[in-house]
Amino acid sequence: MSVTQTDIKVYRAATNGVLLPAGGRAIRVKAINMPNISTDSQLTLRDGSATGAVLLDISISTGNTPTYFLIPGEGVLFPNGCWIVVAAGSITYNIFYG
Repeated sequence: MSVTQTDIKVYRAATNGVLLPAGGRAIRVKAINMPNISTDSQLTLRDGSATGAVLLDISISTGNTPTYFLIPGEGVLFPNGCWIVVAAGSITYNIFYG
């Protein structure tokens, strides 16, 4: 059995309402790192837009910094790109995707 490797990209920000990648093509989110959490926060990842289906929703408290989520298997597929919403608090995040 062969294993296909893909290049992993990293997006780092602290902003709300970001579409990865620009143009909205399909991607897989492989991991998330939140090194700077100043208040209790929530990071929501939606498919393609602010009203797209919620595919991953993470709540994190300030006592858990830094936080790293490794998503099992091939990651979470976002068919129309990944729309990032910071619903509460203030966080810096790194999203690893391919």
